[in-house]
Amino acid sequence: MALAVFIPDRYESRYSLLAAMSKEIAEAMRAAGAEINPTRSIPGSEPTLHLFFNLPAKIDELLAWAKPERPRAVLIQYFVDHPFALNMEFLDRMATLKNFRLAMPCLDDRAMFTLKWPTLKTVTCAHAVPSSALCESVDIPSRSREVLIAGTIATDDELRAFLRPVPELLHKPCEHAAELIAHNPSLSFVQAFELTVPPGLLANDYWLLMQICSRYVVAKANRIRRIAAVNALQGLPVAVHGPEVWKELCTGTIEYRGELPYDKVAETMRASRVMLAWNPTQFTHTFSERVLLSMASGCATLTDGRPLVRSQFAADASGPCVAMYRSDDHASLRDQADRLLKDDAYAGEIAAAGRACVERSHLWKHRVDLLGRIVLDVLQTQMQ
Repeated sequence: MALAVFIPDRYESRYSLLAAMSKEIAEAMRAAGAEINPTRSIPGSEPTLHLFFNLPAKIDELLAWAKPERPRAVLIQYFVDHPFALNMEFLDRMATLKNFRLAMPCLDDRAMFTLKWPTLKTVTCAHAVPSSALCESVDIPSRSREVLIAGTIATDDELRAFLRPVPELLHKPCEHAAELIAHNPSLSFVQAFELTVPPGLLANDYWLLMQICSRYVVAKANRIRRIAAVNALQGLPVAVHGPEVWKELCTGTIEYRGELPYDKVAETMRASRVMLAWNPTQFTHTFSERVLLSMASGCATLTDGRPLVRSQFAADASGPCVAMYRSDDHASLRDQADRLLKDDAYAGEIAAAGRACVERSHLWKHRVDLLGRIVLDVLQTQMQ
C-alpha cells in the first residue's frame, strides 16, 4: 500500500517560497508512489506521514491536523532556517513526541538543541530543487552579460525594531558582534556573542536571550556584508532584485530591477550569464537553495566558499560547479565576477558542471529516500 502523505501547501512566506517548496516535494513523493493528501478515512493501523515546512501559525491547529496520538503517525518538520528562528513554545511541545523529527539543511549550532531540548530528535536533509528548475541547455554566450543578484536586506526601521527588545546593556555588544560577523565569514553568531557580551552575563533563559539578540545581529551583519559585496562590483554590469531598500543603493553600473517572485526566479536566472548566489548570513557552514537554483538554471554560479559549498561543489565529478570567493575579500569577488563575464569558456565550464551536479544529486526526488528512512525509523521506534 502507498504511504499516505499529508503536506499542506498554504503558507505565509515572502515570495511564496514555502508554498512552492511544499508543492515541489509533494510531486517528488507522488512520483515515488506516495499517496498525497488523501481524502479517504485512514485506519489507525495504517502509517501516515505529516510533513510541513518551517513554523505553523497555530500550534493547536497543527496538532489537530497531524493527530500525533495516532499509533502509526509520523510528523516531520522541514525547517530551512537557523535553530534560533524556531518557536520555543512549539519545540517545548514537539520535543516530547516520540514520532516527531525535525529535519534541517542547517548544520550550524545544531548541538545547542541538546542543552534546551535533550529529547528532540533532528536529522539532516539538504536543500533541493524541482526538476523543472533545470534549464534545457547551457549556452553562456547567448545570455545577458551581467551579474544577477537577488536577495533581501533590512531597512533602518526593521533594524530598529529588531534592536528594541534587546536589553540596553547589550546594544553595544550586539553592534560589535554584527561587525565581527560581517567581516569574518567563519564566525557564527554564537561565537560572536561569546566574544562581545559582558563577562558573567546571566539570564533566566539564555536561549531566549541569544534568540532575541541574533535577530538584530544577523540582520545588521547581513546588511553590511551584502551592501559591501554589491559596491565591490561597481563598474561591472549588475542587476539587483529585492525589496525597495536596494533602490537608493544601486548607482552607476548597478541597476535595481524590483522584487522577484519565487515563480519568476528560474526564468530570470536562465536569461542571466552570472549569478551571485548569496548564502544566508545566519549560517557559516550551510548553503542556500539559491545556489542550487542558480546551478540548475545554467548560470555561472558565484558564491562564497563556505565549508559545505567546498565539500559539495568544489571538486565534483563534472569539475568545479561554482566559482568561489571569500565574503571578507571583495577583491576576490570582483575578480571572479569579471572573469566569468569575460571568459566564455570558464563561465561555460562552471555552468555546465553546476547543472549536471544538480541533476545528478540535488533534485527533490533525491530526498525522497531519506524521508522514507525517517518514517521507517520512527515506526520501528514506536514498536520498541
